[in-house]
Amino acid sequence: MFAVCSLLDYLEGNDVDALLRPSSYALDSLDLYIQETEALDLRDMERESKILEHPLMRVELEEQRRLLGQLSMCEDVYDLVEGIREVRVGNLGVG
Repeated sequence: MFAVCSLLDYLEGNDVDALLRPSSYALDSLDLYIQETEALDLRDMERESKILEHPLMRVELEEQRRLLGQLSMCEDVYDLVEGIREVRVGNLGVG
């Protein structure tokens, strides 16, 4: 639903950032989750690489790539909205 609302925001104001919000929120949430569950030190110079290499983040990034590939094949807004409804969206496959 959040993805559809973001699409509507884009259509209303041609705000490209609105299209990226669902992806960004999912990644930010997962980033924080990994930092907390793995007790990562904010001063650790390798913290970002540890987050990117974490199995959950790798799954999420791969899922987002897959979804973007699917959605990029949509020919018009109606296809895009239907595509968003059909795909699984969200952190850890929860949507």
